[in-house]
Amino acid sequence: MAESKNHTNHNQNRKAHQNGIKKPKEFRHESTLGMDPKFFFFYRIGKKDLRFSTLTIRNTAALSCYFTLVLVFLRNQWFCKKGNLKPVKQLTRAAEKKAAREAKA
Repeated sequence: MAESKNHTNHNQNRKAHQNGIKKPKEFRHESTLGMDPKFFFFYRIGKKDLRFSTLTIRNTAALSCYFTLVLVFLRNQWFCKKGNLKPVKQLTRAAEKKAAREAKA
C-alpha cells in the first residue's frame, strides 16, 4: 500500500490571484488602542511642547536642554514597565542635571 500524501501546493497560487494579492492598508495615524494611557498623555504633551517651544525659546543652549529633557522623558515612558518607575525618575534627574550644567556654561 502506498504512503499517504503529506503536502501539496496545487492550485493555491491561482486561487490567491483570483481577486488579486493586495498590500495591507497604510493608515495615517497609528492606533492608540491598548497604549498605556499615562504614556500617551505625556506623549501628547511632549509633542505639543516640541512644536511650540521653537517659537518661544530663542537661546539655542536652552533649547537643546529642553529637547533632551522632553525626549529622554518620552523615551523612558515608552520603555518603562507599569509598576517599575525607578529608571524613569533616575534618568530624568540625570537629564535635569545635564541641562543645568549646559545652561550654566
